[in-house]
Amino acid sequence: MADKKNIISMINKKSYYFRWQIRNFS
Repeated sequence: MADKKNIISMINKKSYYFRWQIRNFS
């Protein structure tokens, strides 16, 4: 269960960072 939560957290962080980069680039 901990692993699953960790993966989800990582994906959330990546998605957030990616969105922020796109916003900054625009």
